[in-house]
Amino acid sequence: MADQGDQYDFASDEAKEMVADRERSWNSFTSAVVWGVGITVVLLLALLLFVA
Repeated sequence: MADQGDQYDFASDEAKEMVADRERSWNSFTSAVVWGVGITVVLLLALLLFVA
């Protein structure tokens, strides 16, 4: 009989790299959204204080 291994690799290295890339993209996106919301809030507060 042929010698069969006990371990199975369900995710290839390419898939792991893709997941890592997507995670970096998601983290960058959420960081940009947080900064964008923060800047918007600051601008609106500045308009409220100095223009209104």
